Amino acid sequence: MSAALETALRELADKHAIEQVIAAHGRGIDRSDNALMSGCYHPGATVDYGVFAGPAAEFCAMVTGAPLDRPPTTHRTSNVWIKVTGEKAVAESYGLGYRDEEDEGGRMQRLMGGRYLDKLERRNGAWKIAHRTFVLDWNINLPWSMDMARPQYAGLLLGGRRENDPPTRMLAEWAARHAETDSAATPVADRAAAIDQAVSKQALHELNVAYCRAADRADDALMHSLWHPDAKVSYGEYSGGFEGFCDYWAGVRDHFERLTHLIGTDYYQITGDRAVGETQVARIEVLPRKTGTVDRMIGGRFLDRFERRDGVWKLTGRAFVLDWNVNRPTTAQWDKGVFASLTLRGARAPDDPVYALWNAAS
Repeated sequence: MSAALETALRELADKHAIEQVIAAHGRGIDRSDNALMSGCYHPGATVDYGVFAGPAAEFCAMVTGAPLDRPPTTHRTSNVWIKVTGEKAVAESYGLGYRDEEDEGGRMQRLMGGRYLDKLERRNGAWKIAHRTFVLDWNINLPWSMDMARPQYAGLLLGGRRENDPPTRMLAEWAARHAETDSAATPVADRAAAIDQAVSKQALHELNVAYCRAADRADDALMHSLWHPDAKVSYGEYSGGFEGFCDYWAGVRDHFERLTHLIGTDYYQITGDRAVGETQVARIEVLPRKTGTVDRMIGGRFLDRFERRDGVWKLTGRAFVLDWNVNRPTTAQWDKGVFASLTLRGARAPDDPVYALWNAAS
């Protein structure tokens, strides 16, 4: 192996490890898991969130100490850009936050956008945060409009905090079961194993990205390609094999004028040829109603099981976890102002512009 390739693979493994730390941080806040969140920082680390500037340990204890009956929050990261220099690194991550809380005007649903600026160090072989700064870019505050009574929500797992979050228990059970039964399980004890984990994480991430395209573009062939034959799905009112789910989804999607899935904060536990994962998803739906079009945003998580068979990672199980939703009369403007000049619009397969791009590259 050339020195240049060895350097590139080492950097890939380092970036994978840092991305997992950033994902675990958001998961620790949302699940009120102080051990997970504080484990993302080195001893003596500091933070500056504006509302709090000081020791990271104190900040973690404060934000994870919320009552367990509080509505779930979302701290979703994406656009993660990392620069590694030896045993130190810096990273910028875009963050989308959600809070459900009371104020003097009543119950509010708050969306907040910003960035996490992290300084990280590798100590004793482990990458962790040495200092984090939060930068606020925008916020949207809406009167509470959650709707949990719709039929497609029936049977969905609902998010919570710590032991009140069923997905957290399920992930732990799946990971423990895989660790016991997978004879190929290998701890990340050397460079080759670290590189395999990094490459596997990228493959799992691309499976999730492909699912979003398949759902949003109504690409049935792509949707069917993502699953192993024995895969099972639990998605609200549907529970069963993946082929039945693909048929179910093909019917559900016809209710939407437009649909977008945005994913981030991928958090995976990879053990040999098996893995479990939790991925934050924001789903934007445009629905026609008798009284007018409605825009809905749904915040939740994909709870996944994966296996690598014959060298190929695919899904063996997926459940959707509902954390929150926002429902408002549409304010979309398609033929006014700047939007009128944006004439290239999303479409279903094969008419969406992405397919021409993809086919040209193959």
